[in-house]
Amino acid sequence: MVISISGILIGRDGQHLEMIKIAMSCFRYIEKNGLMQHVDKPTRQRGDDEPSILDLVISREYLSKLEYLSPLGKSDHDVIKLECEVTTSLKLQPE
Repeated sequence: MVISISGILIGRDGQHLEMIKIAMSCFRYIEKNGLMQHVDKPTRQRGDDEPSILDLVISREYLSKLEYLSPLGKSDHDVIKLECEVTTSLKLQPE
């Protein structure tokens, strides 16, 4: 039996178990703090390999736009284009 969590494979011998613990800890942190992972489609594809989501765009806010564009050059990673509104309490001083 093989279990896959976010593209990390675990065989019966428990290989990669430490990576899984770290990944699960990150997922719990994201959920606990009201954060969202916005990338929900595979962004890496190479030959006959199973497409996978490698990119993370994490925020508390909804994105107004997220697009998956073709890879640049010979890359096997899609380009992610996003738009978001950022609010800050920082006051800029005039020059």
